[in-house]
Amino acid sequence: MGDSSRRRTLRQLEQLKDEMESMHKALQETTSRVQSPANEGTGIELEAPVGERSSNDANEMKLRILKLKIRRIESVMDEIRRLPGNDKDATPKHLTLKAFHSWVQSNEEIYELQSRIIEISVARRERRTKTAIEQTNDPKTKAMDAMQNFFKVDARTIEFRDQLRSFLGVQQPSGRSESGVAIKKTFLDALFSLNAANRSFEGRKLREYARECWNEEDGGERGAHPARYHDFTQALSHFVVDSQASYHQRQLEPQTVQLKVESNLMPAIHKKCMEYVRQRKEDAILSRQCKKYANVTQAQMSIPPQCQSNEPVPYIDAIAQLKATCFCVIPSQKLYGVMKSARSVFSKLAESQQDAVGADDFMDIWCYVVIKADLPELATMCNYMAEYSCQGLTQGEAGYFLSSLQGAAQYILSLKDRDLIPLKHRSFAICCPDETRSCASALFSLSGIISKQSEIEGYKAYAVLPWTINASRPLSVVLVKTGNLEDRAKITRFSLTDQNEKEFHVIEETLKRGRSGGADFLDTPEGLAIGFKSHNDLPEDVALVPLSPNNPKAQYDRTQLCTRLNRLSIPLPDPIESKPRIYDITEKIQLEMLHSFETVHQHDDSLELIKESQVHLQHLGYLTLLVQIDGLYSDVMLAAVQSFQVAWNAKNSTPGRTDGRLCPETRRRIREEFSAVWKKMTRLGLICSTDPLSTVQGDVKTFRHFVSECQKSWGIVVHAPGVLGPKTIREIDRQLTILNPSRPR
Repeated sequence: MGDSSRRRTLRQLEQLKDEMESMHKALQETTSRVQSPANEGTGIELEAPVGERSSNDANEMKLRILKLKIRRIESVMDEIRRLPGNDKDATPKHLTLKAFHSWVQSNEEIYELQSRIIEISVARRERRTKTAIEQTNDPKTKAMDAMQNFFKVDARTIEFRDQLRSFLGVQQPSGRSESGVAIKKTFLDALFSLNAANRSFEGRKLREYARECWNEEDGGERGAHPARYHDFTQALSHFVVDSQASYHQRQLEPQTVQLKVESNLMPAIHKKCMEYVRQRKEDAILSRQCKKYANVTQAQMSIPPQCQSNEPVPYIDAIAQLKATCFCVIPSQKLYGVMKSARSVFSKLAESQQDAVGADDFMDIWCYVVIKADLPELATMCNYMAEYSCQGLTQGEAGYFLSSLQGAAQYILSLKDRDLIPLKHRSFAICCPDETRSCASALFSLSGIISKQSEIEGYKAYAVLPWTINASRPLSVVLVKTGNLEDRAKITRFSLTDQNEKEFHVIEETLKRGRSGGADFLDTPEGLAIGFKSHNDLPEDVALVPLSPNNPKAQYDRTQLCTRLNRLSIPLPDPIESKPRIYDITEKIQLEMLHSFETVHQHDDSLELIKESQVHLQHLGYLTLLVQIDGLYSDVMLAAVQSFQVAWNAKNSTPGRTDGRLCPETRRRIREEFSAVWKKMTRLGLICSTDPLSTVQGDVKTFRHFVSECQKSWGIVVHAPGVLGPKTIREIDRQLTILNPSRPR
């Protein structure tokens, strides 16, 4: 017997009819119990309370809906029985169970009755909220309850937290850490989808409410107002729970349903909700404060030594998790991210000490984490979570951490320099300050210039040849101690904030051999400096170019240019010393290398040539999109070219260079590889509005968006949208095969 046989359909409809008749009978009994029999026969009519009247009205509407459904089922069953043939024949599509559910979704009378049930529920909740507000005399009751619940978590809180974790798709591992957030797709997602194809009552009501939010008039608690939002979402959630028998989901809870409503509705009305909670003045002040105190240390924040993190970036996990909340628009997900960040702090403290963590210690660290996270619109975000999160979440542990975040924001708003513990200062010497000061400021806290253009005896300043090409590297210029008092180096002295001995030791460790080429701190007469204690300490792969004390900037610029030309396959002259390798790059050598570049590459602008290859390599997926199209041949660019060379050699089964240098042959192959893919796309009729070979930033973004839209239309999921990676190229070849099977790819 087939699944669509008439006998099976009749059995399904009969079962559904029995369920609805049982629900109808139960509702009738409930309605009769609500009515008071004490006044029967007295001739006196007493007006029922407002709550009972609304409850009776809702039950009457539910009874009418059930009658309409039962009547429709009986009509369908009669029509099936009158069909010619036998019970094993297939059921016509318009008489199937699916067709019945479609009729229920499209029936306007049922829709109006269900809408009135929702409105009655919303009105009842508004009255309850108003009564609760009138009965609450202490405005701090809610915050105090949340603080107390943090130390006393009852079974209901634990159960709801488990529901939230299940909703977010988070699995709790055996340890203390938790995996990331990944929302599961369930039947509730299909039920609450705002897609126009969703004809369910719930989907239509959500779309209707979203239109109400965007078309609302000023004034009144309507549309996206927090009170109206909670009344609507709770009423819709309870409506779904009451109707769960129709969905065969007996274990649904109102909180779980409300979270699903929130996850589907909030992206559509997020901007309107922000209008009710935005606090521009406080956000601007908090942003200025976080930037002002961006270099604050753990010691300055009064964090005890036993609670201070030894990581290069203290409490980096908590900071990263807190910053990740900026990418969420759903308030409950934001609140969950705050909880994960705070738990990360407690986890880190538990690893470092055996004693219980006090609230004061946690708040000191929490304020430090919030300052370092530098969240945009922090005050608005706190208000948004407090007003729009599922009301069950703002109690217990989540409520405590939300209150802690609000407290940290208030502390940052009033933070003054005198509130921080003053620190010791050391002098710090930098060569070529125009090129390296900004880079060093990112690594250290430089508080001011002590002396400018000082000279230090017994040291020589060198540009490090492999490092000068990386503009963001603070070690591109170093000092080398020679011991000869005739040697001089021109430096600028700054005041360096010594965070504390523990943190300063971490900075020193980042410069140890094997991690930064062997560079170290030198204790010079003018203060600390980055360099080498002698020429013998230089690594084998490091080459130096001496900088003249008279004009170090000009020599540094020549070194940068010649290093870039060297990576474009133009050889450097022989070093003047072999151990250590020291080059003397004069103006004559610079001119000779430029002439060789123009001859070899048939091009007079090395920056434009590199930009062109950067664009092609990014489009092909060899160069990360995080690299700017700036013409700098950094180590990342060198690795990208090397990856292309290796891939091209393997693809064509031919030996070739794999040194990462951009010779004319490699540049031609990169251009041909990209042009070949672009020609395939044009054969499919895909034409971009801009030139794909353009290096203009706007044209590059337009082409990436064009490729991303093509990938969406093909239904392929890639790690980097807008990049012509292997998966996308295979899809292009497949499309060409379908278009013209006989033509070679």
